[in-house]
Amino acid sequence: MSFEQTVAYYGAPAICGIKPASLFSVKKDFVHTASDKVERWNKSLAKKERHLELVKCKNGISLMFIYDKELLKKTLGGKKEQLYLASKNYHTEKGFEFILAEMLSRLEEGKKFPHEIGLFLGYPLEDVLGFECNCGRCSRYTGCWKVYTSNLDEAIEKMRLYKECSKRCSSLFEQGVDIAELADK
Repeated sequence: MSFEQTVAYYGAPAICGIKPASLFSVKKDFVHTASDKVERWNKSLAKKERHLELVKCKNGISLMFIYDKELLKKTLGGKKEQLYLASKNYHTEKGFEFILAEMLSRLEEGKKFPHEIGLFLGYPLEDVLGFECNCGRCSRYTGCWKVYTSNLDEAIEKMRLYKECSKRCSSLFEQGVDIAELADK
């Protein structure tokens, strides 16, 4: 899968604004040859408050974090979510930009993968907490994330929607639609 195909498939739900953020790995080789594309996509997607961030990592891979700014702000802005982030040593009183920068910094440091990333990716807080409490075991369902909450039907429907979006955007990309144009389709 090429760099562009990877972005079109795995980034689709965030690019299209149905998920607050997407996170996936890309080979460093792709990142070095595609920085101009990422910059161009960011310029086009910024109109819709969508952004692509390359997070430098180790071992020959990098992470691509794609987010819808307004949707992510809303996702992280609830009282319970703010308390949770504060419990993870985020300075929530400093606002969204600071919280986002802190998450990206934690990903880049790569010492330990931050479990709170689930919240940024739009997973219900209850499932993020369930994952932490159960060390990733004993979930009721596993798909895009591990479901621990009682609202299983809603979670499964959301995962189906994400997958459908990814398939549709991949198909559109293969037909010649540019990554930045996917947000309009």
